[in-house]
Amino acid sequence: MKVNMKPILLIIALIALIFSCKNESETYLINGQLLSHSECKSTKSGAGISMDSDSLSCVEYAYEETNNKLHLKHINAGFNCCPGNLTCNVSISNDTILIQEKEQFAQCNCDCLYEKRIY
Repeated sequence: MKVNMKPILLIIALIALIFSCKNESETYLINGQLLSHSECKSTKSGAGISMDSDSLSCVEYAYEETNNKLHLKHINAGFNCCPGNLTCNVSISNDTILIQEKEQFAQCNCDCLYEKRIY
């Protein structure tokens, strides 16, 4: 007696697919705020782009696993010399944390580099 294996394999594959799918509707609570920022570190006019290391922007981070806190330090964040209040909005989209840094207004005709600490 010959058994047709195709339907059996199809059923096993469907069962495996159903049980292997993750629940993508998990929701995460996330919040953040700007803790502090430095004074203007250096002033840049719009004269030209410098590739010196003091004008490159980067982010240092540290994660505290015990209380699920991510600390970020944005080095050389470029904003206006007269920004008013500097703020940030933190949100999550799928598996990506989005941080939007903002200045209240741009009153001066120059830019500054700041260090910002975000929690």
